[in-house]
Amino acid sequence: MRSLKVIIILMVIAVTGMAADCCNCPEPETHEYTLASLSVGNVDNSGEYAVDADIQLVKKESYGIKLLFSFKIAEQTSRASLNFSLMQSAYAACCFCDEAYYAMTDSIVSLHIFSETDFDASHPGDSDISEYFKIFKTNEKAGEFISIVNYSFSSISEYEILYGSVPVICFLMTPPSDSGEYRFRVEALLSDGRKFTETINAVLI
Repeated sequence: MRSLKVIIILMVIAVTGMAADCCNCPEPETHEYTLASLSVGNVDNSGEYAVDADIQLVKKESYGIKLLFSFKIAEQTSRASLNFSLMQSAYAACCFCDEAYYAMTDSIVSLHIFSETDFDASHPGDSDISEYFKIFKTNEKAGEFISIVNYSFSSISEYEILYGSVPVICFLMTPPSDSGEYRFRVEALLSDGRKFTETINAVLI
């Protein structure tokens, strides 16, 4: 009986020691990422979902512009991120450890959409028509259209960070007065002084 008690005590001590070692979680790492590029394209929203307008012909009331912001995690943290993930998996077997954190080193200060062709009587070629576009933002209840000025481009999820890009669609809420060929330009100013300027292929709307 005494031997059994000794064995139980030794087992308790061993398990306690293992738990203490196991729950000695590593310090969560912070991985910084930066906006790397911007690509743009025409979108047709006439169906159930907005799709790329490859045919270059879109109804005026269904036109939109897709913005694809790509970003990259600092190269020096890539290997550390992998090692950290492996360590986290091992520690997760017996305790909960904090995940890695992702921090954005820059942000989009402003975004503007220009029409390089005459849009209407008050907006000749090379005019800023950002006010005519809105972005649809989903929330817990439903969703709403938000002006480009009031839309927050910094609310990027961890999934989007790991995926490597963030798509945003700007819907044309006020179509041009006349049908025809139009060409638009997008300019995005970043907090670190960089500026993305992309011109979209001409589209018939």
